[in-house]
Amino acid sequence: MTKALVLSGDGINSDKELALALEAVGFKTDFALLNDLAAVKLADYDLLAIAGGFSYADDLGSGKVAALKIKKIWQQEIKDFIAAKKLILGICNGFQVLVQMGLLPDESKQAALSFNDTQEFINKWVEVKINPKVKSPWFTDKQKQTFYLPIRHAEGKFITKTAVRPEQIALTYIANPNGSMHDIAGLVDKEGLVFGLMPHPEAAYEDFQIPLKDKTPYAKEIFKNAYNYLRSKNL
Repeated sequence: MTKALVLSGDGINSDKELALALEAVGFKTDFALLNDLAAVKLADYDLLAIAGGFSYADDLGSGKVAALKIKKIWQQEIKDFIAAKKLILGICNGFQVLVQMGLLPDESKQAALSFNDTQEFINKWVEVKINPKVKSPWFTDKQKQTFYLPIRHAEGKFITKTAVRPEQIALTYIANPNGSMHDIAGLVDKEGLVFGLMPHPEAAYEDFQIPLKDKTPYAKEIFKNAYNYLRSKNL
């Protein structure tokens, strides 16, 4: 059985939506409260997923408190999880958490997700492109290269003081909505195992969720790729 652990509570508000998306491709999902991580054995799972929302009300900066809590309790467990070639996903606030933890783009922590150039909360559908250079189990050559995903964030502008490796840029915006450097919408780590993105694939994995002419849920392929990779790894 391929199992996903979805973090929940304390301002996370897309956890159930994300769990449904993961279950739709075959994952068995469980929830873990941010305030009860010590009671959970992370090694029992194949995928760790951090959904969107406003964890701890974005006090001290978006994702920072959640990142500090996860690192304090699971610092070695996270290292072991990645060493075991398992997968980590962070969407929107989850992406912010992964950047604050130093998992994306790397441990140098010379990156952040800041306020949109518009200085406003953005809630709309945007066109994104899969970078053909990305090397990650989350993506395959068979996927459609451009498609639409919804965004809903106030702090989605990716900035960095150091260069990001081309193969770590997973998704880019066709028309940049927030001012992100290099039009970055999503990143993977150096191994391609940790994936963070600002758009919400869990809100576009079924056709009825998509208010566009093309209702094909291309985002579902991202979750399928993760499941297929982990399932084959566990056989």
